[in-house]
This record gives sequence, C-alpha cells and structure tokens, in this order.
Amino acid sequence: MKSFNNVSMLALSALILSGCSSTLSENVKTAGLHASYSISSEGGSQATCDVTFTVGGGTGTSVELSGDDKVTCNGYAMTSWKEPVSNKTHYIVNVPAEPGANLTVTFTRKGERPYRATVVLPNSIILHSPQNGDVIKKGTNVVATWTPDTDKSSDIFGMLRYDLPNGNPEIFTQTSPAPDVGTMTFPTTDKGMDSTTAGSVRAEVYFLRSKIGDSSPGLKTSILATLSTTVNIQLVE
Repeated sequence: MKSFNNVSMLALSALILSGCSSTLSENVKTAGLHASYSISSEGGSQATCDVTFTVGGGTGTSVELSGDDKVTCNGYAMTSWKEPVSNKTHYIVNVPAEPGANLTVTFTRKGERPYRATVVLPNSIILHSPQNGDVIKKGTNVVATWTPDTDKSSDIFGMLRYDLPNGNPEIFTQTSPAPDVGTMTFPTTDKGMDSTTAGSVRAEVYFLRSKIGDSSPGLKTSILATLSTTVNIQLVE
C-alpha cells in the first residue's frame, strides 16, 4: 500500500509537470512579491520550514532570491532547492521546535525594514484510539479519539486509507473545525470492504492539526503551520 508520503509525492509530481517559469528577486519590487511559508512537524522536537516566493500571485512565476535578498526561519539560514522540470525554487531548513512553539520567518532586502511572519506550531495530537497495531473487524467503524486541543483556533483534519482487494486505494476524510471535539468516525464498509472480504488489510489513520499565522504589512504573505501523526492498523474478517 502506498503511504501518505507517496500520495503527497504524486500530488507534488503533478504540480511539477504543470511547469513553472522563474525570475530573480532583484527584478521584482516588494509590492509585486507573494511569499508562501509552510511549517510542518510530526510532533517531535523539530519542524521543517519551506518557503517559496512568486510574482503574479501565489501560483505565479517562481522567484529566486538574488542580490541582498535573504530569508531565515527563527534566525536559521535556509537552503535553496529547485524542483526538477518546473524549476520552482524552495528555501528549506529544519529548526528546533516543540509543539506550541512560536516560529518566525523573516524576509530582508537592502534599504527596507524586515518583513516578518509568525505562527504558532499546533499542539501535539494525543491519540487514545486507534493505536499502532490495533486490529479492527471489517464492516465496523474505525472510531478515533484524542485529547481535544486547548487551543480553540486550531482545526484538525483526519483521514483513513486502505487498499481494496482490487488494489485500488480507498480514502475517507473529515475535517473538524475549531474547536475540535476529540473524536471522528470512519466507515470501512464502502466499496467492497466488509466483513466478507477475505484476508487482513493494512490501513493508515492520519491526523493533521493546522494554524494560520500573522504577517507584517508590506509583503503579501501566507503562513501556515501543521502538525501530524499517523498510526497503522489491521482490518480483519
């Protein structure tokens, strides 16, 4: 079964194949830039900061920093990486960050004040059920429970994924808007997965908390922080 990372890579590949032109930041005034900041964590002591710049909107021409233009995340310098084929430039760094930590991305250019965007990394997802290795009977619901977030501004997204007997993936998704209530129910009876289906099936249950941050004026910016967790279960007859 393909993992969620594989699913993400397939989506990324589709974006890559769509193509993307690029330009240097020294050719673009600040008013024309759009900065997109994505910060992700799996709940440990580290977060990954991924930054892209475009001109012409969030899906416009990719911008590569040049001249005196620089970007940092919590003071850490970022390394550039280009998507193959599309040539879109990302700036990436791993930084120490516990759940609930403040993270600040700073864009600087000569002769202008720094442009800062700040976001709080979501709190840990304390999952009570299911747990890794749990065995659940086919044709019954997968009931997920966790400690509700004390942060009332944090959304939570949930997904159950398994492969059908014909090899096709089946995905159920739910989003619990803030404040989350600490439970979701996923069916396993749709499209050929019921108590009569032979053999055991590995399934993944995935949760993602997200928070939107704030930015200083002068630079069009979006900043989002996410924290995720995944457990593996077995669906049996």
